Amino acid sequence: MKEDKLFKNRREGFYDVRYIKSDWQFEHLQDREYKYFYGKSITGRRGYYLLKPERNEGLQHFFLVMDIARYLSKHFKVWIFKTTLPDVIFQFRNKKIGIEVEIGKVLKDKVKFLNKVKICNDHFGEDWFFVVTNRNLLKKYRKFGKTYTRKTVLKKLRWYVRNKPEKLQIIIPKKKVHHSYYYPF
Repeated sequence: MKEDKLFKNRREGFYDVRYIKSDWQFEHLQDREYKYFYGKSITGRRGYYLLKPERNEGLQHFFLVMDIARYLSKHFKVWIFKTTLPDVIFQFRNKKIGIEVEIGKVLKDKVKFLNKVKICNDHFGEDWFFVVTNRNLLKKYRKFGKTYTRKTVLKKLRWYVRNKPEKLQIIIPKKKVHHSYYYPF
């Protein structure tokens, strides 16, 4: 991998180790406080990654947020938030869809958690959902909104990709047409 490609998206803090070809690049990222992480992506691929989450964010949470955002960014406009808004927001048709990634820590603080659910309901209505890292948390989070696991979220995301609107094609006739209807064949 060329040096410029490796550091092009440095602000993301998410690198797949497969694409780091030289030892100096690997060491350079570790010197910059990137952490080595073994994880399973939403597509099912297991592998090693170098991650640099924010101070208050866990590796597992950061990995899943970035994995979902990278998958969606190929098809939609995507925003990543570290505030009270959902972790990932993407533009689908004329509305924004929110994805809140949870590892189970926020559920212990009921007030903070209910505030987060209220904010999501106020901003997105029915157009948001939880993604939990542990399937044992599924029942607890389903009480508060639509919930998917790491394994099942890909099916939902693929639905959005399949149903995204096609770009409008404007047909301009090459010849001047004298009648009122024009049907290109």
